[in-house]
Formats: sequence, structure tokens, C-alpha cells
Amino acid sequence: NDRLVPLSTPLKSGDYVQILTDANRHPSKDWLKFVRTAKARSRINHYIRTEQLAQSIQCGRDILEKQGRRLNLVFHKAIKETDQERLLKEFNLKSLEGLFAGVHEGRIKAHTVLRFMKEQLAAPTAVPPPPARAVTTLPARSAEEKKEESITIAGGDKIPYTLARCCHPVPGDQIIGYTSIGRGLIVHTAGCQAILNVDPERLLSAHWGEQKEQPFPVVIEIKAKNDIGVLSGVTGVLMHERINIDSGRFHANVDGNSEINLTLEVRDTVQLYQVIARLRAVPSVLEVIRSSGVKGGQA
Repeated sequence: NDRLVPLSTPLKSGDYVQILTDANRHPSKDWLKFVRTAKARSRINHYIRTEQLAQSIQCGRDILEKQGRRLNLVFHKAIKETDQERLLKEFNLKSLEGLFAGVHEGRIKAHTVLRFMKEQLAAPTAVPPPPARAVTTLPARSAEEKKEESITIAGGDKIPYTLARCCHPVPGDQIIGYTSIGRGLIVHTAGCQAILNVDPERLLSAHWGEQKEQPFPVVIEIKAKNDIGVLSGVTGVLMHERINIDSGRFHANVDGNSEINLTLEVRDTVQLYQVIARLRAVPSVLEVIRSSGVKGGQA
């Protein structure tokens, strides 16, 4: 009898199977629950690590691009004109990818990078810049203290917490906990601007634990030409990817472009950045970034 069975179904001697492939499917952590060989586990883990790094690099770019606008700095143009060797030396890094990932993970402050770039572009022949700015980190604590102050964010966790509405963290993001007076533990992305100036003693190291299958809200910002059908093209991609739109806002500007802000429901960062990549391929779409602003959000 021809019938469809789950991928994890054990096979018996004499079974015949037909393997259906899909170019749009990629390995996920769920596959690790049923693969048997060490080689398969190694390949899946390698893909996941590579994918997470690529997402971290892209997210760091998006953060710098967005915050650059507040400083009247067009980041993707400024980075080409910046002395990249000096920039990397400033932060003791070997590649721009490491810089972008560091911004996303919160190890490097985006405004520090942008300020250095702006100073360098304003005075390219000036005297050498001041010594490297220190990257803000949590105060040094003993191993036992770190263990006690680290928290796992997992479905059904006994420790009550709230996901911050300013940065909308989703599984796969680097995260950090903030103990707020009267509001308990609030979980932010590590690069969220809302926690830049808070008391470091209120910050807790945090990481994702095993999550229940559930949607997480995240906001994306789309800039597109105000052409007929552009909104249909965007929603068509989301329908194809089976991603729900929780809310949205559409605004047409006088320059002939439109701004579309959508709150989507996604499983994790893998799904988020896959759909962002596909939205960027929609005709008339000029830019798609994940929102990392602090509109109405406080630590």
C-alpha cells in the first residue's frame, strides 16, 4: 500500500520507500532527534551553525543600517568609504562579518561603530583616532555566581518572564535578561538599544532552552516602490511560507515609495531570515529589515 509516513518512522527489512525532495526545505534541529549516523548529525549541526552565523551577520548589518539613519549615515555606502582596516583594528577583529555578528550578539555596541565611522569619514586625514573604545560587558563574576545568574528561557519554565516588545526576541537570537522593578524578568535581544544604559547589576545571562511549538511575534520593515501589486507580492510570499501576519501598517510617501511595517508570527530566526530573503526578491521591494527599534519599548 502506498502511504505517506513520518520521516522518523523506522524502516524494516523489505520496506520500499520513495524519497521526495524539496529545494526549499533545509535541515533543522528537529532532524537531530531521529538521525542515526554520526556523519548525518555532523552535517546537520554544521548547517545549523553556518545558518545561525549568516543570520547573525545579516541581523548585525540591519542594526547598523537602521541606527545609522538616526546619525544621518547611510551605512551600506559609508562602510565602502571607511578605512576598513582601521575599523577592524579598532575593535580587534579580522573581518567585517565578525564585526556584524558582534553587533547582533551585543558584544559590540552599534552606536560605537557608527560614531567611529562618522568621525573617520569627517576627518580622513586627521591624526590617528583615540585608543579603542571598551566594549561594554557584564561585570566579572565567579563561576558559581555566573551559574546562579544564568537563566534558560524555555517553554513551561517555572521562572516567570516576559519577552520585550521593543525588540521581539525569538528562538535563535542572542538574548539577555533584565530584572525590572515591578515587572519581573524581561528578556531582550542582546543588541537591543533599550538596555544600553540600564544598571548592569540588573542584567542576567540568558539562553534559549527547548521551546514548545508556538509562534513568536517579530516586526519587519519593508521599503518598496509604490507600484500596483507590491502588497499582493509581499502577502503572497508570506502565504507561501505559511507565516501569519498579526498586524500591519502601510504608508505611501510623496517620493513614490511606500513603507510597510508588519508584525509576523515565526518559529525562530531560521524561518524569519528565510522569509526576509524571499521578500527581498519581490519585484518593487527595495529593502527589508528586521525592526530593532525601541518605539514604545523600555527595559
